Amino acid sequence: NHTLSNSEMDQDLKTFDEIKKELNASNVEIYITGISLLSNELKKGAENALLLVIPLGLLVVFLLTTFYFRSIIAGALVISLFAVSIIVAFAIGYIVLGYWLNRQISFISPSIVVVLTLGLCSDYSVYLLRRYKIERDEGKSKDEALRATTLWSSRGVITSALAVLFSYIILSLMNIPLFGDAAIANTIGVSSTMITSLLFFPSVLYALGDKALWPYRKKENKKKKVSRIYEFNIKRRVEITLALTAITLVSLIFVANINTVLDVPPLMPDSEVQKGSLLLYSTIGSYMSPVYIYIEGKGNVLIGDNINQTYLNYVQQVADAIASNKDVKYVYTIDRPLGQKIYLNEIYANSTTKSVYLPLIKRFVGASNRSVLIEVILDKQPFSLQAIDVLKEIRSIIPRNENFTLLIDGVTQLSYDSKVVTDSATPTIIISLVTVIAILLFLQLISILIPLRLIATILSSVAWSLALLYIVYSNLLSLPIINAVPIFLAVTMLGVGVDYDIFLLTRVREEVVKGRSDEEAIKISLEKIGTTIMFLGLLLGSTFLLLLIPRFPLLNEIGFAIGLSVLFDSFVIVQFFVPSIMLIAKKWNWWPSRLGRRE
Repeated sequence: NHTLSNSEMDQDLKTFDEIKKELNASNVEIYITGISLLSNELKKGAENALLLVIPLGLLVVFLLTTFYFRSIIAGALVISLFAVSIIVAFAIGYIVLGYWLNRQISFISPSIVVVLTLGLCSDYSVYLLRRYKIERDEGKSKDEALRATTLWSSRGVITSALAVLFSYIILSLMNIPLFGDAAIANTIGVSSTMITSLLFFPSVLYALGDKALWPYRKKENKKKKVSRIYEFNIKRRVEITLALTAITLVSLIFVANINTVLDVPPLMPDSEVQKGSLLLYSTIGSYMSPVYIYIEGKGNVLIGDNINQTYLNYVQQVADAIASNKDVKYVYTIDRPLGQKIYLNEIYANSTTKSVYLPLIKRFVGASNRSVLIEVILDKQPFSLQAIDVLKEIRSIIPRNENFTLLIDGVTQLSYDSKVVTDSATPTIIISLVTVIAILLFLQLISILIPLRLIATILSSVAWSLALLYIVYSNLLSLPIINAVPIFLAVTMLGVGVDYDIFLLTRVREEVVKGRSDEEAIKISLEKIGTTIMFLGLLLGSTFLLLLIPRFPLLNEIGFAIGLSVLFDSFVIVQFFVPSIMLIAKKWNWWPSRLGRRE
């Protein structure tokens, strides 16, 4: 008669375990399940995943950064930036989501915001620290190195952070089910990361100087291996562009076949509750989670102990139409309180049967005596696409009556609504985000081609990742793809993916401004920052791929999709696709700025 608290559910599970032990039924499998218990298991699974991923993520980032710079101090600096950012993000998030918006945070939000913040903090701090080291390696003083880092690299951080920020702001405004509050939390996390990266980290770097890279050693000038990437790009620019475009087009064929749904039980961590739910759904359908249909009229349903004939006629029409569907197992309401249709005249004719059935009939009459409930048990898993298809058929055959208001509820309707909202909002989100990023990049670079090319190449990495997600999870593992994962991936990559492209472009533009040709600028930029971008992608990609470790398929899907997309972007898109297109376009990269009018 009320929503169970976490402590009550834990106590119920403990009591149930004690009952099972007392029964000692070795030849019988006994499960406990229910919607409240499913929600509790999701929350506990997410908390356990977070406790596993955080220490592993910190260790991976620390070790990779320490190895990259050959400096323990550098690794510690990155971790300290994350600590400051995440503390500020959680404090502000608690105030904004908990008090100001009065919203309950979904179980996946903490894991996503922690992984994203850790990845972005690592990217931004390593990018700034790497630029400082390059300037020092070229013989500049500490002040000159800091000035160059602040002047050029901070611009890249600002542009990329704003792109990520706008991405999650747009997503949060659309209020996508399950991911709406995650988008708000990520917006706060990105804001905190941007501020600490631009204010806290440069201040610490100024105070420490070369000690931030201790034991600092000046790097000898020698030909970079990344030059080979440039040489390959310059020779095969057309072939690379055509090949990667072809891969994208093939990937889009797989993406077009993705059919998402809010089907949570198969994507939960393994537990007795989850196994019991799946077993229940597969054997007796949606008995635990029926489709609820509410019918409300203007008069009273019961007049004394008798049913208002107007209500009864309409309810029977609705129930008969629903029962005619082959995928409906049972329909419960006032004329079929036990799932099978009864003849009320015969029931009421006998006082004994009337006394038995009347309480059962009253269970389907609302407290106001003006509404009737119909419970529909489907022969399908209630969250699944198959159940949604049955619900659509039911909605289409229900007779309408202007004298009654009819509403539909239940987890199948929730899953259907979630899919409708997500599918309808996706084009709006993508178009809005693409427009914002295009304007942002145009104002930054005064170029029309670069923003369009950047968006297209980033979406290529999204297509590749989604194609693999479909092949692995949908085809090989036979698991549903949660409905918000594709849009969450696209939004994340249109924000995060801008990072690496912008880091390369700002360096290319810097060299072009100094008077170098596009070919020379691209070569120098790949030599100076190509390996850094790959390392940044490895940092962010590995933090998201850590979500594959917990046995939690829903989080696994998110980590798989975003982690692979980040690696594709940093190792393939930025290293090969972007330079090849820029080498083909040459001066048109910068049109209509004055750089595009060079001879």
